[in-house]
Amino acid sequence: EHQFFVLLYMILVVVWTASALHRAMQNDVRRAVLATGVILLGWITLRLIKYQLAEALVLNRYLWYGFYLFQLALPLVLLWLAWVIDKPDAGAKPATWLRLMSAINGLLMALVLTNDLHNWAFRLDLSNPNWSHEYGYGIVFFSVTAAWSIQLIIAVTILIIKSRQAPRKGGLVLPLLFSALLILYAIGYIMRVPLAWDSDYTMVVGLFALLFMEVCMRSGVLPVNTKYAR
Repeated sequence: EHQFFVLLYMILVVVWTASALHRAMQNDVRRAVLATGVILLGWITLRLIKYQLAEALVLNRYLWYGFYLFQLALPLVLLWLAWVIDKPDAGAKPATWLRLMSAINGLLMALVLTNDLHNWAFRLDLSNPNWSHEYGYGIVFFSVTAAWSIQLIIAVTILIIKSRQAPRKGGLVLPLLFSALLILYAIGYIMRVPLAWDSDYTMVVGLFALLFMEVCMRSGVLPVNTKYAR
């Protein structure tokens, strides 16, 4: 059942990515859409491989750490998308603050990957055969969560500012709702609330990302057709 749902999810991501690429007007928006699709497919593929391995293996643990590469990359793509939508379609270079956030995420990712040396991301007792289910969170994990949450809020704020002249004033209601629900879901997952903890984190976050970008397109926040400017 888990593998079947993963395949359905991958088909959905591929179909949505192809559809969004066809609808997008700017080349930079197309690049952001393609990057989103690649990140979601890479994340779920890593998850699929991880769950085919015995939990006690070192490789299994590092595949788990690898999840955070995609989790930290996704908000950066959204930030880039929010920043670039009103720029000339000529391959605009990332702003300095965006590069700084990328560097911060890169540092956090390095700390996650080296968790076995310091236990700052996950507090693991590897001598415990059940370590994959009995672990705690460290300061790096909470920093990762704070980083992507803050970046999501900044991206949504930029979209709000840039769409304030749009004729459809209610266009951001659903994007804001999905952002709030995603943050609440992440909090519930960290606190191991059964409704969130028993779900598949990778697929749920991916679906939130797709829904967020789709409603942004349909509400006119993102330019997706040749008559958008008019």
